[in-house]
Amino acid sequence: MGHEAPTRVRKIQPYPFAAEIEVEAKKIPLQVLKLTMSGLLANLGKAIVHVGFEYKVVFELPVSEKWVTAQAKVMKTYDGLKPLDDKTSKVMTVERMVELRFLNLTEEHRNSIHSFLKAIKQV
Repeated sequence: MGHEAPTRVRKIQPYPFAAEIEVEAKKIPLQVLKLTMSGLLANLGKAIVHVGFEYKVVFELPVSEKWVTAQAKVMKTYDGLKPLDDKTSKVMTVERMVELRFLNLTEEHRNSIHSFLKAIKQV
């Protein structure tokens, strides 16, 4: 009887993960902070989007490596200031976040998102 070494499961943090939003034919990187079945909350960096406008969003779900592409509508934007280098820095930079609502998820994309959310115990 051989002793098998236990399988190591590497835990991966689900958030943030990378995404892209297409603004005026330019692909802008995002960091998804929260994903739900109806949309997402993401850090935009310095990019600007407009409430009520629709944009194409593309992202790969962590671990499952499933790609999602969807039209999404900007519901809210949040702007804030944060120190450029560290908490003691007097130089500030703008941090923008956006809340997007999915408009046309396919059944496959909806199932992929649901599986991801279930795997991370968010639903």
